[in-house]
Parts: sequence; structure tokens; C-alpha cells
Amino acid sequence: MNFCLFCCMIVVLEQDPEQRLSLHQQWQNNLPADNLVTVADATELLHLLASLRPAALCIGSENQSVVPTIRNMPAGQEVPIIVLAFSSLQIDRTLAKQYNTHFILKPLRPYQLQEITDRYLPVPSQK
Repeated sequence: MNFCLFCCMIVVLEQDPEQRLSLHQQWQNNLPADNLVTVADATELLHLLASLRPAALCIGSENQSVVPTIRNMPAGQEVPIIVLAFSSLQIDRTLAKQYNTHFILKPLRPYQLQEITDRYLPVPSQK
């Protein structure tokens, strides 16, 4: 399979259009436009992962069930996955542990977005 070995972007999978727009707007302050991709459903995400390996995935809790499929794809075996949930009750902790995912509670605060950005995106080299 021919895919980008590493792409400097974070991909957000969020079904709710309002949440997706909110996350996109919040993240615009932390990322250049080219470094953020938002998708609406798991099928779209899986299609995207067939051609690139993002720096990190942020997945709404309603889509946790796609994590095993992602982990079985070449582009998803090692990519950090962060589950975004409104409540800790929405997080499948067994799935999170088995598939090495992390989680953050919504609504995301600016410092949390910055932490994700700093942790998973490479720092541009200074010339």
C-alpha cells in the first residue's frame, strides 16, 4: 500500500455538525489550516487513512467502535488516538486500554488543544 509515512496533521472525527464546527474553530487558533482535517463519519476517516498517516486522531466517543479497525490498518497501528467525550461514562475504558487510546472530556479547553498540538505535531525547524 502506498501512503504518506507521516503527515503533520491532526484528524478529528466528530459526527455532530455543531461540535465538529466548534472544534474546528477552536483549533484554528492553535494550528495552521493545513494541519487540521475534520470528518463527519467513520467511513470517511477510514477512507482518509488509506492514503495518509496523521500525527494524531481525535474521535468523538460515539465513534469509539471504529478504533479496532483503525488499529488494524497500516496507517493506524501507531497513530495516537484521543477519544473526546462529554462524560467519563461515555468512554469504553476496556477498549481504551486494549487499543492504547487516550481520552479528554468535552468541551475542550484552549490549553488542552494546545497540549495535543504540542505533543503530536513536530515543531517547525528554525532557520
